Amino acid sequence: MATCGTGGRGIVEEPTAGLIRAQLRRMRLAAGLNQEEFGKQVHYSASMVSSVETGTRPFDRQFLSRADEVLHSGGLLVSLLRIVEKEGQPSWFRPWLEAERAARQLRCFHPGLVPALLQTENYARAVIRCDDLLTDDEVERKVAARMDRQAVLHQPDPPQLIAVIDEAILHRTDEVLTFDPQNWKSFVEHAARH
Repeated sequence: MATCGTGGRGIVEEPTAGLIRAQLRRMRLAAGLNQEEFGKQVHYSASMVSSVETGTRPFDRQFLSRADEVLHSGGLLVSLLRIVEKEGQPSWFRPWLEAERAARQLRCFHPGLVPALLQTENYARAVIRCDDLLTDDEVERKVAARMDRQAVLHQPDPPQLIAVIDEAILHRTDEVLTFDPQNWKSFVEHAARH
């Protein structure tokens, strides 16, 4: 289990997610449905509908697909979701990324892996390749997205990063994520820059 927390400035709304929420609300109102009526038709509670529209709860493909059906939108909401997903990260992870970018302090504890913000490109590739359903292109897109996340540490007024890494990671000898000495040198240099 890995846990991460942010100390900071709050969640900044991601533009595409905001557009999806605005379109959902606009179409619901145009259909003459209040949140309770709409919720019954999509099989969610009125409070869930409200939370999704205000951004206090994330939306997912199932919710948006059902909303597209009920609102006869021709798949608009799911199409917008695809745009978000093409940006390299799953929709459920985007609020975390926005919080990470706005944070003043990031605290991470990962007992089994090097935290993503400290991973070298080779290490990230090895972690991502553990999902053997991904194509080589998908792996490379995910590696690039992971490396792009590290820009948060180079922005003006970057967050303080506190990372606790289990020493066992340093001593792996029989796993896919084993480092050779050159990789460890690269990791230490990479972590020191951040």
